[in-house]
Amino acid sequence: MNIKKIGTWAGAFIGSFVVILIAVYFLFPYLNPDKAASVKNSSSQTNRESTFDPNRYSLQAVDSLNQAISTLQGRVDTLQDSVNFKQQIIDSLKLEMETGKGEPTTQPVAQKIVEDFPEIEEATKPLLSLDEDVLAPIVDLLEEQQLISLYRKGSGRQREKLLRSLKPEKAARILKKVM
Repeated sequence: MNIKKIGTWAGAFIGSFVVILIAVYFLFPYLNPDKAASVKNSSSQTNRESTFDPNRYSLQAVDSLNQAISTLQGRVDTLQDSVNFKQQIIDSLKLEMETGKGEPTTQPVAQKIVEDFPEIEEATKPLLSLDEDVLAPIVDLLEEQQLISLYRKGSGRQREKLLRSLKPEKAARILKKVM
């Protein structure tokens, strides 16, 4: 066969397909009026749902949502300030390490952080007041510096309870570092 004939036949087929498709599109409402009406109604309902109806929402609900948004924004700002402060501490410690000009401190870094953040001390009080059975799995997950801070902030009984809830090897390492 000739390529020209194949192109002519393919063009005629595609052209007739497009013409029939357009004709069916415009004749569909006449051929199947029930289906066309249901499609038209569903599209108009979709458009109505996307608009805002002020009668549907109460003014009190909008005010309470605005108040909740402002409260949450305040919490986000507070947390962001805390993160910025902690990042400043990290940056200053890195700078001291890089320059080597930092004064040798007798106080460990974990102790400095605990003093700078009083909420850490408040968080340790309920932790040390837990029963040994509940306290043991929690303190097993803590790092040694955190455990040392807990040990230093606790009273005599709390220290005893903390050491009893630790594994013997870990308790010995902490006592060596504290002494």
